[in-house]
Amino acid sequence: MPETDSEADARYYRLATPAGREVTVRLDETTVVLQLPGHRPLVLDHDEAWAAWACFTDALDFPENAPEWVGPTIIPTDAEGRPLPAAAPAVSA
Repeated sequence: MPETDSEADARYYRLATPAGREVTVRLDETTVVLQLPGHRPLVLDHDEAWAAWACFTDALDFPENAPEWVGPTIIPTDAEGRPLPAAAPAVSA
């Protein structure tokens, strides 16, 4: 059972590499946690996560050079792996 409201509202995004290593991203209202097999979790605030995303996107020439195993959409789940509906779009002020 989740310990806090933040954990209860967390969304998990998982993708396995061709070698079978699962990469997991946990997203809640304040943080993004990147978990790679064999490494400590990397905890980012949303601004840091957006900066990392922008760097990865440019460095890897996404989406033009994305490998076929990287699909267009990753279905979010809860902590137990149950699918969640798509996140509502962010509203700008």
